[in-house]
Amino acid sequence: MAHKCPYSGFLPIILFILVINIAGSGKLTYDFHKSVCPDPVFIQLRGDIKKQGIFEICSKNKEGLIVIAGIPFLPEVKRLVENLKSGTCLDIINSRNRLTINIHSMSGFFRVALGIPIYLNSDGVEDLIALPGIGPSLGNAIVKARQMRGGFQSIEDIRNIKGISERVFERISPFLELENPMREYQTFSFPLKEK
Repeated sequence: MAHKCPYSGFLPIILFILVINIAGSGKLTYDFHKSVCPDPVFIQLRGDIKKQGIFEICSKNKEGLIVIAGIPFLPEVKRLVENLKSGTCLDIINSRNRLTINIHSMSGFFRVALGIPIYLNSDGVEDLIALPGIGPSLGNAIVKARQMRGGFQSIEDIRNIKGISERVFERISPFLELENPMREYQTFSFPLKEK
């Protein structure tokens, strides 16, 4: 006597859903994460903490970073974390009686990989070379042109730099923004109560 698979009745339904999904979108994917967190931010944590790395979190739940880092849940730290933008790096120094947090942009290579912009009017050569087709000499040329002009007025201004061809410009422009929305480097220090 042959056993009938108890799930065999579901096979046509599963195939139907797959066909509809592929026909509707042209690909077979379901982005569960986007349905749970429509506005993720990427924050890098480094220093004297439990877990280091780059973490993707929902913008509405940034205080989760405090839990991930294992640092004290101070009201000042909670307010600080709530204002973080995607692409931020936190260097955390957790001494016995003081918590110091240095805030700055994460490396250009991380930002480009995560789809976070490179800021044309503030990032250095080490960040600019993360862009496809930009090496150290072209990165230096961009910084030099920025200094001579007192900053770029638009992203298109870099088209006038020798070495930025139309093809290079088309490749890098999606990764560029003019201004960084946060100040480049900030330090916050909080006293901790003795245990």
